[in-house]
Amino acid sequence: MDKERFIEILKGVCKLYDKEMDKETMMMWLSFFKEENIENFKQAINKHIKTSKYFPTIADIKSNIYDLTHEEESNMDLWEKLLIAIGNGNYHAEEEFKKLPEVVQKYLGSPQRLQSFAVMNSDDIHTVVKGQFLKQIEYVKASCKENEITKWLYLENKEKKMIG
Repeated sequence: MDKERFIEILKGVCKLYDKEMDKETMMMWLSFFKEENIENFKQAINKHIKTSKYFPTIADIKSNIYDLTHEEESNMDLWEKLLIAIGNGNYHAEEEFKKLPEVVQKYLGSPQRLQSFAVMNSDDIHTVVKGQFLKQIEYVKASCKENEITKWLYLENKEKKMIG
């Protein structure tokens, strides 16, 4: 991360939100973003400025960077992958479960659930299971994102304590 450019961007954000930030706080912010690409940081800041009237938190910007760097599959794409796994899940549930994206694995919880879907009749799969999946997958995606951001912040904080 280019320190001078980072501080320049952060000072600009402070001006926009009419907020003061001392050098120590700026260095703390820098420590949280030192591994990030400066362009991703800038895009995340711009996204925040466009969508919030409040000064950003580190978590706000980390969340925006996550959105920028993690291509999200559509719910229907995820459903199609689950449907393929269900089709092969009667005898190969464990292998099919491992092939699925993490968010679908979290939705299922275990290969046994995949196997239970595999023995259901097709009409129930295409109506009941699909409906439940499409209703719940957004919550699972949000949970996965929140867990990832929390993990980033925890690891950053842990690293600071070890160094300091």
